[in-house]
Amino acid sequence: MGRFKQIISYLPFICILLIVALFPFQYSAVHRIALYTMAVTYGLDYGVNRRWREWRWSISKVVYIAFCLFSLLTPIWQLFDPLKTNLYPATFNAFSPFFVIGVAGLMGMTDKIRMDYLAWLMLSVCVAICVYMGYHATFDPVRGADWLYSFNWYREKHINTHMVVNLYFNMSVILGALVLFDSSHTRTEKILTALLLLPVLFALLVTEGRVGMLTMVVIVFALMLYYALRIRQWWMAVVIAVFCAGAGIYRANNKRMQQAYQTKNPRIELWKESFRMIQERPIAGYGVCSAREEYVKRVLANDYLKNAYVVTEVEINPDFQCDGVVQYEMMHPHNAVLESWTRYGIVGLLLCLFCLFSPMCMRLGKYQIYLTLCALAFFIQALFESFGNNLQPLFLASMVFLFDCNYRADIAKTAPAHS
Repeated sequence: MGRFKQIISYLPFICILLIVALFPFQYSAVHRIALYTMAVTYGLDYGVNRRWREWRWSISKVVYIAFCLFSLLTPIWQLFDPLKTNLYPATFNAFSPFFVIGVAGLMGMTDKIRMDYLAWLMLSVCVAICVYMGYHATFDPVRGADWLYSFNWYREKHINTHMVVNLYFNMSVILGALVLFDSSHTRTEKILTALLLLPVLFALLVTEGRVGMLTMVVIVFALMLYYALRIRQWWMAVVIAVFCAGAGIYRANNKRMQQAYQTKNPRIELWKESFRMIQERPIAGYGVCSAREEYVKRVLANDYLKNAYVVTEVEINPDFQCDGVVQYEMMHPHNAVLESWTRYGIVGLLLCLFCLFSPMCMRLGKYQIYLTLCALAFFIQALFESFGNNLQPLFLASMVFLFDCNYRADIAKTAPAHS
């Protein structure tokens, strides 16, 4: 019976490893199956190993409550939304990780989580993706395109959007730094981690995604500054200065970065339309389906946005099929905060901001700096992309849960045996 209990206790972690490995790929039924399997195995572990006896209230429980409430806004607001479209089930599925992992976090922690294993898994997945893109960009390039364009094209074509992949790569950088800065790891483990980090940083540097590149600069700067202050080696300030100067020079000469300074930017125009919608219904919002319908009407009525999001995207990527479905899916605020406000009103705005910022205040000891950087990366991306179109809810909720579990497991190991 003891061996059976031990096997059961490892099942949630195995499922979590699968979920983490699937993060950067297109959201599909496989993600949902892995998530719900994790929930079932977590419930088994909770019951068989009587985890409820270890339950303690902590400030982190407030974060999990917020996750659950945020996920419930979609079905609650749908009750009062006169419009019923297939956007509702898609949004419900996208937000379901907040509820599943929120409930798991409220029930208690599993003590088998190892962040170093997760770091090596994520970095290995990143390197595999880099090798795949690099191989095809070298030996099977896009006709008439250079290596860099082909490198990014294969990511968009076969992996996922640059927003999702770059977020995953940035999370991997943060977890890799956790291993590098942790004195409990051997020199060999740190060298291996550093070698895995190199292609990941290279991919982020040459990516088309401006948000991913800027997030990487912020993360690396913050990590080097933190390490310099911790070990009090002020020569690190010189390294930071050189890094920032190099990143600034590269950014100034990067075509995608130069586009960010255009006098008229499609995202800014989209945000203006969002604020106009918010002015009309600031308290209650429109609901999921009605908000999208209203947004589509406004985009199609705006000649600049119609040209930018219906014509330009098809010209940039010939694989886009110019039909109503693709055009419709592309018409959203490209900002998770504004999208939550237009959909769910002031309640959605407050819960969205709380879910994004509260992980920065969870008091997880040595892990807090890394979780804070993860939350910061999510917040930066949330300013430029919507929750329902990518995997941010699954990313964010999973990272909070994993860091929390690892922290609680460390406390349990150092506690006296009788407790």
